[in-house]
Amino acid sequence: MIITLPWPPRTQFPNWRGHWAVKARDTKVCRQTGLFRARYGYDGNVMLGDACWPFDGNVQLAITAHPPNKRWHDDDGIATACKAYRDGIFDAFGRDDHLCKRTTCTIGCTKPGGEVQIEIKEMEE
Repeated sequence: MIITLPWPPRTQFPNWRGHWAVKARDTKVCRQTGLFRARYGYDGNVMLGDACWPFDGNVQLAITAHPPNKRWHDDDGIATACKAYRDGIFDAFGRDDHLCKRTTCTIGCTKPGGEVQIEIKEMEE
């Protein structure tokens, strides 16, 4: 299952220094966006609805980031910036994100506006 999300706001990156209330507001919006996209897909059509969790055991996430610009982004910073998205996706299924045992992040080509694709798949032993 692949979920496409917008590029995270700068407040979600670990090196951002600003007021905690601004970060909290953006974190809430990102979490709700992750939940909405997991349930209804990119265009708002029902993709999963209230479907049950499609995996039996632990899962792994593969994040593919398409930055909005040619600035250098490190993979661990992008993975951290996507934490609220991850929480929202797991909220959509009524699960806790402790089921995710591995997260990988790759950086793809730039796209106008940027985007992040999160693929959830069964844990490979």
